[in-house]
Amino acid sequence: MTLAEQIEQVGRAMTASEIGSLLKFGRTALYAMTKAGTIPSFRIGTSVRYDPHRIAESLRARAR
Repeated sequence: MTLAEQIEQVGRAMTASEIGSLLKFGRTALYAMTKAGTIPSFRIGTSVRYDPHRIAESLRARAR
């Protein structure tokens, strides 16, 4: 199973810690990528969350 498929299996929005551990990024690097718009994200109040389907699509697009 590819990393994109593993991420896509998650049925809910993911936290920075969860997506960071799967992508092997530290939180600081992940938040920098989020701020730069390199990784798709959205906010719920003051919390940043990541849609697993959008992350998987992004990974697949970068692999091409």
